[in-house]
Amino acid sequence: MLTQQVTSLLGVDDQVESLKRELRWMQSFLKVAGSRKADNEVMRKRVADIRDLAYDAEDVIETFALKVASRRKVGFSNCIKRSACCLKECCLLCQTKSEIEKITTLLPLFIDQESECSVVAICGMGGLVIFDDIWNIEAWNSLKPAFPIERNSNSKILLTSRRKEIVSHADPRCYRCALRDTSDVKDVLALSYDDLPPYLTPCIVSPNQEEDCGEIVEDVAEGYLMELVERCMIQVCERDIATLEVKTFQMHDLMRDFCMSKAKEEKFFYIVDQSNACSPSTDQGFRRISMHEYCRVQCIKSTKLRSLLFFKEIPIEALRPRSLVSYEEGQSRTSLQSSSFDSVYFNNCNEIDTRHLTHLLSCCGNLHKLRLAVEISKLTEYHYLSSNLVYIKLIRCKLEEDPMPTLEKLPDLRVLEFHDKAFEEKEMFCPTHGFPKLESLSLMYLENLEELKVDEKAMPSLRELEIGYCPNLNILPNGLRFISALEKLKIESMPKTFIAKVLQGREHVPFIFVRD
Repeated sequence: MLTQQVTSLLGVDDQVESLKRELRWMQSFLKVAGSRKADNEVMRKRVADIRDLAYDAEDVIETFALKVASRRKVGFSNCIKRSACCLKECCLLCQTKSEIEKITTLLPLFIDQESECSVVAICGMGGLVIFDDIWNIEAWNSLKPAFPIERNSNSKILLTSRRKEIVSHADPRCYRCALRDTSDVKDVLALSYDDLPPYLTPCIVSPNQEEDCGEIVEDVAEGYLMELVERCMIQVCERDIATLEVKTFQMHDLMRDFCMSKAKEEKFFYIVDQSNACSPSTDQGFRRISMHEYCRVQCIKSTKLRSLLFFKEIPIEALRPRSLVSYEEGQSRTSLQSSSFDSVYFNNCNEIDTRHLTHLLSCCGNLHKLRLAVEISKLTEYHYLSSNLVYIKLIRCKLEEDPMPTLEKLPDLRVLEFHDKAFEEKEMFCPTHGFPKLESLSLMYLENLEELKVDEKAMPSLRELEIGYCPNLNILPNGLRFISALEKLKIESMPKTFIAKVLQGREHVPFIFVRD
């Protein structure tokens, strides 16, 4: 019996690979189904069921990659460590096997063998100029001289606006085609949305989520955003004058409304705002919740919640672990499984007591991403932080103690960012063997920072270092020359003496980018 069990567990890796193939099929199915309106309730239910299975498959694959596959390393010392954790790994493999079998058992029940997909190609027409969403007459008057069209010309101008007087001003004899209602707009926007590849869909329905920490987050995000720009789903708002790099983006309000409705429909993202903050939300299986207004945490009943994003000031009681449990009919019922959180973000909040933040983070054993834009003065101690953290961003935290001795112990941390007064002291120190997997370090707007010390053999995997707007930092740490993996150094708005010293010792860094 034991031999059969061990043999069964050895095949879990193959089952995970098979589940990945099934996930790709489910994503393809959902893409096709989303582009075709379901004519009946049965089909809509089937699509919803397959979407839930796809979410479950993503959870299983990510958990396996993080807790099992990533810890399988070659080497004698690693073999000893793995032997000590053998029982724990076996338990994880059993759990993974059970969850995969559940998914693969349910999936055939939802597949429609007679489903077909069709492709509709839309080609552009020559001689057509399109002006989308003209807001006022002045805007049209400034554009009109550049497009003089004769009466006998075959060229046409298509102008869209929400105001009838602008259309009448442009040409009183023009043909007007008014959209009947908002469903017409949604149908048009759906054409672009349905054509998105799977990796771009989360970006457009929830653009504030960092989805990939396996690569440098900034590079991945920039590539995704530019692809969305090329598809005209978001717009470039501002570019850097010198480099022409995009600084800010914006999204059309109609596109945003459409994406928010899609996110809610597909249970990808849910927003708590003024319209629903007072009404308890039922357990609808949302993976991500954004708190734009305060509501009692007990009201959030999503048993599969992975990300909780705060934008408003949070009362102290909202951060206490006991508030994560509600009581119904005399029996305790966990309404918010904090231990399953994938991400926790605090954006633009007031100061939070470190003790209460510690209580919350200590409950989040599976936390991968942490973003704090809140004053805390002191970072939570290491043993209260999840060992699974791969991404940390600190903004306006005003830390009064060097956080490096705490963060350097995190075994899987890959991206670390200190921005806008995140650290208020003069020295940062990266000790020997610290940050074993860190790939990207960003130090921006740290006005008091005077010295960054890096010991030999610290940050051995660092690929990218970004330093900007640190006026009192005079020199790069000497320890950087020992980091053979360092590929890119970004310098922005730093003192001339600092830049000169960087350029003098540039032999060990292939790419250096300097911006005034």
